Amino acid sequence: STDTKFIAHRGLSSDAPENTEAAFRRATQFNYWGIECDIWETTDHEFAISHDESLSRMCGVDRKVTDMTLEEATSYTVIAGNGRDEYPNEKITSLDTYLSILRDNRNAHAVIELKMNDLSEMSASLLISKIYQYGLADRATFISFNQSSLEAMMKADTSDGMIGYQLVAYNFTQDNMDWCTENGADFSCKYTGIDKEQIDLLHKDDIKVSVWTVDDFYQAYSMIKDNDVDYLTSNTMHFE
Repeated sequence: STDTKFIAHRGLSSDAPENTEAAFRRATQFNYWGIECDIWETTDHEFAISHDESLSRMCGVDRKVTDMTLEEATSYTVIAGNGRDEYPNEKITSLDTYLSILRDNRNAHAVIELKMNDLSEMSASLLISKIYQYGLADRATFISFNQSSLEAMMKADTSDGMIGYQLVAYNFTQDNMDWCTENGADFSCKYTGIDKEQIDLLHKDDIKVSVWTVDDFYQAYSMIKDNDVDYLTSNTMHFE
């Protein structure tokens, strides 16, 4: 299907260090439908972007983002990742910086993974208000492995169905499908954990299917051509 929408995993992380301003800006230069990031809540109820809770892998610092203020977290320089030599001065990014990049790029959708478990109602409301602040209600999707965090977001959501939600999982299960049906959410699965029959089952229930992280071109082609997935997330670019 030519309708499959492409999502840049942690920004264009094959070109620039993952989840950095450079990776997000690089992704806006191409025709991605979505640019994905991962967020954690800081001690001052702000949101920092990092895949891992600890900064050891990307910054060489054995500290958790969740134990810092946003100002502390964003003071750390990223010392790992692709394109590190080309982008030596990237720091941990704030959600606000990411949202401002998306706001200024009229085509790309924000795809925000909630890494924290059991998001509070207050934090969910803060996130919804940030989406409105940046004018992104019609092009924002929240995704998470954590059902209760998604439920908190849905409860706080005033967008009347504009903001999207996806449950993330390593494998298709009937329980996951039932939860998506009950909550009006779509399903995001590791590409090895789902097959065409299961994708068809989800589609019959009006649930869109996203697969990750598909870096092999032929695997991506098969997912699109044979399995008719709705969204495909990758680190590498599969289109011009």
